[in-house]
Amino acid sequence: MYSNGAIYKGNFKNNLKHGRGKWRADQINPCNMYEGSFVNDLKEGLGKYTWASGNVYTGEFRADEREGYGEMNWVDGSSYRGEWVKSI
Repeated sequence: MYSNGAIYKGNFKNNLKHGRGKWRADQINPCNMYEGSFVNDLKEGLGKYTWASGNVYTGEFRADEREGYGEMNWVDGSSYRGEWVKSI
């Protein structure tokens, strides 16, 4: 557990999240969660990010951002499936 209440279960390399893992922003309250690949403490590769609101993104991450092919599903029932490009 981290001092801010976040929890990570998974692989480490040089004390950084690296490989497959699960991250949760808080151990008790509804919160943001990520399950997937990490490289040097950043979301990288395939993963699933769930916001406390219930919105869910499943797809590719690069340098901690949604980038590449993925699908976003919002709680209002709308969705997007396709390419994501990191905003500047």
